[in-house]
Amino acid sequence: MFVISLILYSFLSYNLINHLSTGSLFWKKDVKNWLLRLVKVFFLIASMELVILLSELVLSASLGELFYVFRSLIFVILIAWLVYNTLKLLHPISIYKSLPKVDSLDIAESKNLQLRLNAIMNDDKIYLNSDLSLEILSQYLDISEKRCSRFFSTTLQTNFKSYINNYRVLEFKKRISSGMYDNLTILGIAFDSGFDSKTTFNRVFKKAEGVTPSEFKKSIRNAQK
Repeated sequence: MFVISLILYSFLSYNLINHLSTGSLFWKKDVKNWLLRLVKVFFLIASMELVILLSELVLSASLGELFYVFRSLIFVILIAWLVYNTLKLLHPISIYKSLPKVDSLDIAESKNLQLRLNAIMNDDKIYLNSDLSLEILSQYLDISEKRCSRFFSTTLQTNFKSYINNYRVLEFKKRISSGMYDNLTILGIAFDSGFDSKTTFNRVFKKAEGVTPSEFKKSIRNAQK
C-alpha cells in the first residue's frame, strides 16, 4: 500500500510542478527542472519496489535474494546521482549563473550621464575631434569604458560609433546649408565635421540621408535659389 501511495504521490507531484509558474522562483528553470528530475527518481524507485514485491510473491527465494541485491545496487546508484546533482545545483558558480543579470546603471545615473553627454556634445562639440574614441569619451564622463559602452547600448539603444557619426552628419548638413563653407570641398567639410575617412563619410551619410553628399548639396543649393 505504501509503494502504491508513493507512486500516486510522485505522479501528482510531477504534474503539479510541471504546470507551476517559474516567475517567483529564485533559480527559475533550474529549480523546476531539478524538482522534476527528483520526482522522476522517486517514481522510478517506487515502481521498482512494486515490481520487486510482485516478483517475490511469484518467484523462488533464491531469485528473490538476487532481486534484493540488485535493488540495493540501484538504490546506491540513485542516491549517488541525487547527491551529485544536488552539489552541482548548489555550487556557487551555478548559483551565480542563475542570478538575473542586473544593469549596473540605475535610472538616476543614466539620466545624469545623458545630461552630461548632451552638454559635451552640444557645447564642447567633441565629435569634431576625428580621434575621438570610446575610451576618450569615457574619460570625459568620468566612468569606465565598459560602463560607457553599457550606457550607449542600454540607455541610448545604440553604439558609440553610430551616435558620434550622427552628430557629424548633422554638423556637415548645417555647414552645407549655411553656405559659409563653400570655399571648401565636400570632403573638406566632412573632415571638419569630424570624419576621418572619405569611405566612412560617404557610407554613413548615404545610410542616414538616403542620398549622396553631392546630391544633398545640390538639393540645398537649388532650394536656396
